[in-house]
Amino acid sequence: MQNRPQTDELIRLYHGEGMTLQQIGDRFGITRQAVHDRLKRAGVKMRPRSFPPAQIDRDLLYRLYVTDGLTLAETGARLGVSFNVVAYALQRNKIDRRKRGQRPSHEQTILR
Repeated sequence: MQNRPQTDELIRLYHGEGMTLQQIGDRFGITRQAVHDRLKRAGVKMRPRSFPPAQIDRDLLYRLYVTDGLTLAETGARLGVSFNVVAYALQRNKIDRRKRGQRPSHEQTILR
């Protein structure tokens, strides 16, 4: 098991990055319930279990991620959402994700 995460790190991942309780627990080798309990004790307002994802315009998403070649995190920062929300929006809009660390070449963006 890894070192016990600090509460502020759990809060950052939950609210700042939009990670689920399970994803956070998996990252630190603790249960989803342990993450939940720590956040609740810290007074963190919990999201509903099936919170609606942000509605992102497909054309804007395509331009930022595919044409401009921004990363998930950079795209999220431009749109004011987490990288997880961007990843979900790409999937929902049937836009292929690049492999980690891969950015389109100039020629690839011209062909689109």
